[in-house]
Amino acid sequence: MDKISDLISEALSDARAIGASLDQKLIGLLEPRHRPAAIDISLRIADRRIISELFLRDLQAFYVLLDRLAQEETMTGWRGHDPAPDCVYPIPIGIDRARIYLGFVDQLVDLGSSIAAALDAAEAHLSSTRLLEA
Repeated sequence: MDKISDLISEALSDARAIGASLDQKLIGLLEPRHRPAAIDISLRIADRRIISELFLRDLQAFYVLLDRLAQEETMTGWRGHDPAPDCVYPIPIGIDRARIYLGFVDQLVDLGSSIAAALDAAEAHLSSTRLLEA
């Protein structure tokens, strides 16, 4: 049970840091049609209602959205290779908004992993208790 508590504590700690950043940095950058999802995630983090499969699914959908938005904000440039000027390769050129989105994607993926670990540990504990009682 201590391991489960530790995992939940880690997820709550991660969420606290992300929640403040969502409110201060991300929500204002999003188009109005995408803000409700961010606001919902932020409110659930503030209320500490994050250790659930439902929240995990919504979180995953939100970071998929942010990743798509980041890709839309990123252009492809071409850079030549000095010794062989005919040899060029693509490089991604992102604007500041895309970089911010991708930074949040990384944080949200980590939070999702923390939540999933806590949920899996709790499920394993329940399963082992049921097995021992049988």
